[in-house]
Amino acid sequence: LILNAAFTYGQLALAPPAQELEPVENALTYHTPDYPDRIRQVLFTKAEPQNEFQFLSMPSFYPETLLTVSLKGDEYFGQALQPEKQIWDYKGDIVNLKVFEKEKQLPKPLAERAISLWQSMLLRTKYQRRNLSLDGISYAFLGSAPGYSKLSAESMNPEPGTKPDILAGIGKLLINYVYTDPDGEKMIENEMQELISRLEKMLNENTSNNRLQAIGAKARLQPEP
Repeated sequence: LILNAAFTYGQLALAPPAQELEPVENALTYHTPDYPDRIRQVLFTKAEPQNEFQFLSMPSFYPETLLTVSLKGDEYFGQALQPEKQIWDYKGDIVNLKVFEKEKQLPKPLAERAISLWQSMLLRTKYQRRNLSLDGISYAFLGSAPGYSKLSAESMNPEPGTKPDILAGIGKLLINYVYTDPDGEKMIENEMQELISRLEKMLNENTSNNRLQAIGAKARLQPEP
């Protein structure tokens, strides 16, 4: 009976995969309150201040990477910033922490589609039940949408195939594109096209389902003749 009860509790306690981005924890709730401030000092102060969106990758055991996508004239550029050592466990004065910078022009159609996805996903941000893990990788997503000021959200260890996981995959491919040589650009472009189309489809299907549910709810509220 005890074993059966434990198994049943395990089934009930298992959270479904988070399908949306979640609100960013602030310094009051973050388990190491100085970490976000250190990241800001090392990376964000060196990033392009006027930008379309930003993507921050924070692995458990490797240096963080900040991608900033900016519009300069009629073209989009990706700027990748990465510290020489991981900010999380760096023991010295972070003012002296060396940061490597790389910038490259991005394919305009892909950049514009990525901007649209960032806006859509940020506007869908909400709290969700999920399985917590101390290690792994965390992502932060920042951007703006028409009629809104700066928006931010995060995803911690997103489950494979979920919308946050795909969005993070697009961000990582953009970083790879900035770093790669010209011979490798086409392959990364194709991978981005595939992920972008996949996420666009998921968002469109979800929007259609929401509209159908709203229509159904409205119909149920109508008095019978």
